[in-house]
Amino acid sequence: MKKSSSDFGHLLRAAAERLQEESGGVVIHDTVDLNDRTSIRAFTERTLAALSSVDIFIGNAAPDIFEPLDRISDPVIDEMFQVNVSSVVQMMRAFLPGMRQKKWGRILFSSSVSSMASSAQEGMAIYSATKAAVHVLTGIYAVELAESGVIVNAVAPGSTKTPMNDDAAVAAKASSSRFKTSGVSPLGRIGQADDVADVILFFLSDAAKYVNGTVLPVDGGTRAAFVKT
Repeated sequence: MKKSSSDFGHLLRAAAERLQEESGGVVIHDTVDLNDRTSIRAFTERTLAALSSVDIFIGNAAPDIFEPLDRISDPVIDEMFQVNVSSVVQMMRAFLPGMRQKKWGRILFSSSVSSMASSAQEGMAIYSATKAAVHVLTGIYAVELAESGVIVNAVAPGSTKTPMNDDAAVAAKASSSRFKTSGVSPLGRIGQADDVADVILFFLSDAAKYVNGTVLPVDGGTRAAFVKT
């Protein structure tokens, strides 16, 4: 069962309050329907009105819908490409002028190891295709924006312990798809949110100032275990 916008709003509000308390800074939170271009435009306009400019943009969203290619509906396909690809580009383009003006910016996309050929799984054709598109965006935008001082990279997590991953496992069992989430990695465990967050912080830090156009798997070696040599 998908969570309602009110459920997400509650979780977001709680996270924002906790972050503001821990950081001592000012945290602004908002919600947006990534399947609605008008909603995205209104969100970016509100954000720029509140902040004037955005220095860092992290595109991290994906519907957890896994079905065989011959059974997934056209509206679902459209939604997945809109949310995973088009919405990211629309937001990024809205925030780019401020980054270019400052000659500094960090853009980080969230992808998935499922979009890498050696990690392909049945039932994930459309999801994986959208994330493969994100890989292409990462490389091309890294080159196009380099002269303006904007760096573009992506993280590609493997199975990670999140509510979305849990929901996907339950949904897969109830559907006709033969998709199943990956088990433990060669490191002997499934990924945790902090494993991915630490890599994101690296990409956003000065330690990664010369890393550009990279898609980095964060999967404990899962993809490497399936690479055929």
